[in-house]
Parts: sequence; C-alpha cells; structure tokens
Amino acid sequence: GGNRKGSIRTYANLIVVFFLCGLWHGASWTFIAWGLYHGFFLIIERAGVKALVDRMPLALGHSYALLVIMGGWVLFASDSFSHALYYLSAMGGFDSALKPVYYQDYFKADLIWAATCGITFSAPLLPLTNKSCLKLTNRIPFIEHPLRFGQVAGLLALLLFSIAFLASGTFNPFIYFRF
Repeated sequence: GGNRKGSIRTYANLIVVFFLCGLWHGASWTFIAWGLYHGFFLIIERAGVKALVDRMPLALGHSYALLVIMGGWVLFASDSFSHALYYLSAMGGFDSALKPVYYQDYFKADLIWAATCGITFSAPLLPLTNKSCLKLTNRIPFIEHPLRFGQVAGLLALLLFSIAFLASGTFNPFIYFRF
C-alpha cells in the first residue's frame, strides 16, 4: 500500500511501521509507545498540523519540534511509564508528587557550562562564522588557509574536549544496553 491508496491506508501503514520500529528496539511497552508516538506525530503532521507549524514563527516551530523530540526520547530512555512520567514532570519543573522544584541545587558549574555550550552550538554559529570568514577572505585572500586551519583545529579541540569530558564523567551506559 505505501501512500498510494489514500489517507486512511497511509495512516494505518505509518502506525504499523512505527509499531514495528518500537518493537524492534525492544520488547518493552515503552519502546512500543515510543514507536506509536512517532507514528502519531507523523499522522497528525500529514493531516494538517505541519501546515500550521510552517505558518508559525520560526522559534515557535523549532520549540514544537524540540518538545516532540524530547518527549520521544523520554519514552525511549525510560524503563516504565511511571519512570517516563517522573522524567516529564521533572522536565516541567515538578517533582514526583507534582510539587514545584526549586532549582538552586541544580545550577552547578558543569551544568551551566554544558547548557551554555549546548545553546551556543545549537544556534547557527558555525555557518555564520563560515560566512564571515568567506567575506574576510574575499577582501584579504592570503588569510584563507590560516582561517580554515583555525576552524578545523577549533572543531577538533572541541571534539577532543567533549570526549575527555564524557570519559571522565560517571558511568553512562550505552543507550542500547538493554538489548
């Protein structure tokens, strides 16, 4: 069937495919829910939500995408639905009893550093830097190679720093450790 036999058939095929994707990732209800969750969002986006999101301001559409993706990852990483609900409530600023959480205990230097890097590098920083470098090299041609070398060296240093930081941290099992 694919998507050539009408909308209902397409939606049914999406649900079946993503149900099987969830099952493929693990024989747990959270993985099945994760697959169905993705199938559901593909269906509602095909049914008209995508047109609505496309008309939204870019930041709002980006926020929608991030919330949907993070919700899916919570299902994927959780051992049970109660665990997923706990994660979601904590992400929303509540503890397990749905009371507000006070965040002063969570603002540690490494968390602030990681959040700053995450926010900075999730922005289009590298393409803007590349664009600025190209404008500069058009005016001063002999600095093109040192700039390119500097970009590569900076990215390599960031990669090595990230690897060292992850390796020195606490035990974090590979996400597929349950398979």
